[in-house]
Amino acid sequence: VRVRESKRLDLKKERARAVLAAARDKRREERGNKAKTLCTFFTRLGRCSRDKCQFLHDKERVAVCRLFLKGQCATEGCPFSHSVAPERMPACVHFLAGTCLKGDECVYRHIKVAADSTLDPLLLPRPAKRP
Repeated sequence: VRVRESKRLDLKKERARAVLAAARDKRREERGNKAKTLCTFFTRLGRCSRDKCQFLHDKERVAVCRLFLKGQCATEGCPFSHSVAPERMPACVHFLAGTCLKGDECVYRHIKVAADSTLDPLLLPRPAKRP
């Protein structure tokens, strides 16, 4: 009888170890995926204030300078991109709200984006400014 009980305890311990190992592997995988995810701060602001940021800082994906689009950027060393490429342009907030009056003249992208359907921070509309 004691042998059976010890075998049951051994099986329970093995199962618990397997569950813990699976959880540990999942955490490691999630940490590795962060390095593949774009840093929202760097992508939107052109800089990141974190000392050791785990996310990807891709200079090719930095947002386009809004002053440059208006022809007003005179900032030397501007952290934003000064090359206008369709894939760098953020979605038009007014188009997303259904109120863009510029139509085809608008420099921002007119695409429908669901906030939960993408990880690309350039596609997401900027949060509303607080009063």
